[in-house]
Amino acid sequence: MQVRAVASDDEYAVTEGLAADFESGVGAQLHERLVERARLSRNWLEQWWEDMAYLSTRTPLVPNSHMGGTFALFEDALTFEGGRSLWAARNVSYYLEFWLLLRQERLKPQSFRKIPWTMHQFRRFFNTTRVPQEGKDVIVNKFLTEAEESYAGESPTNLVVLQSGRVFTFDLLNGRQEPLTSAEIATQLDRIEDVCAQMGPGAGVGALTAGDRDSWAQNRRLLQELHPDNVRSLALVEDAMFVLVMDDASPCNRQEVLIESLKGDCTNRWIDKSYSFIVFKNLTLGSSADCDNLSVVCDVFTGYGKGFMKPVRIHPEAYLQLAIQMGYHMLHGK
Repeated sequence: MQVRAVASDDEYAVTEGLAADFESGVGAQLHERLVERARLSRNWLEQWWEDMAYLSTRTPLVPNSHMGGTFALFEDALTFEGGRSLWAARNVSYYLEFWLLLRQERLKPQSFRKIPWTMHQFRRFFNTTRVPQEGKDVIVNKFLTEAEESYAGESPTNLVVLQSGRVFTFDLLNGRQEPLTSAEIATQLDRIEDVCAQMGPGAGVGALTAGDRDSWAQNRRLLQELHPDNVRSLALVEDAMFVLVMDDASPCNRQEVLIESLKGDCTNRWIDKSYSFIVFKNLTLGSSADCDNLSVVCDVFTGYGKGFMKPVRIHPEAYLQLAIQMGYHMLHGK
């Protein structure tokens, strides 16, 4: 954006000189290095951006770098006549279908105005976790397509279920490597429900994932040092396809679902996982996922948009620049 509208003549002259010096000096050198990096890598910015903007951040992921959401099925949950286990199982089956599309590379590539978009991000939907490390976290992804597997089962196929502060897992494929049916998944979830009813609340180890990243890295290391079983248990959670949370809360509207999904009961979350599907006590649905900087609910202006600008041949970016400068003029009178 031009600074001419907000700078005096002297300020503008100084700015212009600094920009020229940068363009012919350090700026030119940096540009050459970026061109060389772009030649040698798929995306010159991606790794730097991921490392510095996200993985090096030491604050807790919730709410700083986490996403919570609900679904268009919100109303369907309120009228579903089956129990929670069956409702959850049917939704898990949907994710299994999507998983198969990715595994068999049958998902149609997305595009915008005939320009293809990268589908790389779908590799991190399943079997992905953010592992805490002191200083900078790392992302571990175990998802493989069928063509990439060197042996059956190399890409983990277990689901992790969090309920009442306890952690459970079972495989979503049968002995023939076929997806379980909704009824079979529901049976497993009913058994988990019975165990939780008999044993009561668990230790809620997942709450440790809600702390600042360095503290969680230290606590995770201590857990691994306590017993070899902890190493195996952590691997089962972190390598799993995704997490299913059977939550005790009963949010009554979308706003409450968003709040519970974003923060909720941290003893019933594993925040490091790339995706968690949440089924609440009253069957409403939510989700929790690692993401970019926190998105927020905001007012949306619907009075007009680019459809108003195009017929009069004004580019939306130029229109916005004029609006910014008009706002400055109205505020400062110059």
